Amino acid sequence: MIKSILIFGILLVFIVHGESRENIHDKPDTSTSIHPAMNFLHFWISDGELQALDILKQEFIKKGGKWHHVVTKDYQLMKMEASIRSSKGFPVSAMLLLGGMDIKNITKLNYIQPINKIIDYKAEDLLHPVALNASMYNKQMMGIPLSIHNENWAWHNLHIYEQLNLSLPKTWDEFFLQAPLIVQKGYAPIAVGQDAFSVRILFSVLLAGIGGKDTYNQFFLSSSREGLDSIKFQKTLSAFSKIREYAFTRKLNIWSDATKEVINNRAAMQIMGDWAKADFLAEGKIIGKDFQCKPAPSANKYFLAAVDVISFSYVKSNAERLGQKLFIDILLDNKIQTKFNIVKGATPAIRTFDIHKLDSCIQSRLPQLENSQNIIYSPRLLISEKKLFHLQKAIVDFWRDTNMSTTDLTRNLKEVLQNSVSN
Repeated sequence: MIKSILIFGILLVFIVHGESRENIHDKPDTSTSIHPAMNFLHFWISDGELQALDILKQEFIKKGGKWHHVVTKDYQLMKMEASIRSSKGFPVSAMLLLGGMDIKNITKLNYIQPINKIIDYKAEDLLHPVALNASMYNKQMMGIPLSIHNENWAWHNLHIYEQLNLSLPKTWDEFFLQAPLIVQKGYAPIAVGQDAFSVRILFSVLLAGIGGKDTYNQFFLSSSREGLDSIKFQKTLSAFSKIREYAFTRKLNIWSDATKEVINNRAAMQIMGDWAKADFLAEGKIIGKDFQCKPAPSANKYFLAAVDVISFSYVKSNAERLGQKLFIDILLDNKIQTKFNIVKGATPAIRTFDIHKLDSCIQSRLPQLENSQNIIYSPRLLISEKKLFHLQKAIVDFWRDTNMSTTDLTRNLKEVLQNSVSN
């Protein structure tokens, strides 16, 4: 309920103050300041994410800019912060958005400006199609894609698997065979954050792997309830339910808490997007020695794509306008974007990166990104925030309540889909 109120508040403030942003755009400050300024709003909070952000910050400062950034603990709070600042007449210079539907919705609310209003060169040709599509609305580029993320990763603690003489599980059936042995030795077979984001990613990856691309797309894109009774979908729910028996969840508030359980030799595996790798690297862990990155069990052929996009508000000062231009130049710089994504754990959104500079995790998944048959899109790119919120709530309620059956979950998901049609 609280989250729904927050989302409604964001939309209301955007709508009420849409005209004021046009006024900001039309009436520039006459200040003679020549120092580019940046006030960047984001929700990167883990050690690895902040290390990656520092690369952008240092480049901006090195080029004569004055940097300031505001961080919130999650995406919804970040958008609320942006709307409040906009309503009071001091919007941020730039903000981090999840590409796709959010770009569309926020553009409609007239909060962010097209990139061609800021720079005098064409950026579209520099970008991978997956990244470019996530930043477009109405044939206009509404932000600069920075990273193509893959949500389909399993992060394994190699010390635990080697100690127990176990191979890394390639299917969920293998995982369930190994899980009792891992528990017997005092480790958690899998660590899962209790936030809705972590649980939803686990469910999405399960659905892609067990259900397949068609079942996945039907569930998220269609409002049809018939597919929920299919053998593949019900098999996914059964696996999701069984994972609850082996998941370590205590005091794991968010995804990065679960990552720490794997890093610190308390859990064998985590299912999480490629950004988790940044936290392993930030702790000095080495790929192939301390941890390993593999596609999630049963989902080895899919790249589950999500895109980080940095969008730019209408601002009134010349310093901020110069700062926006400088920041865009930095974001589109081949070497800088590659360096950022090496630390962040993602694939660069720009086309012209040096593949040999990327680590083995990213290199191993690039062929999938170049084959449309292997690409599945994150629901963050596909569906409205309202529909995602209600689907996610049904999934999380089931995850947290072990008394609920898969029959209960199926019924609740059908209700969400039915309501999405009537609304």
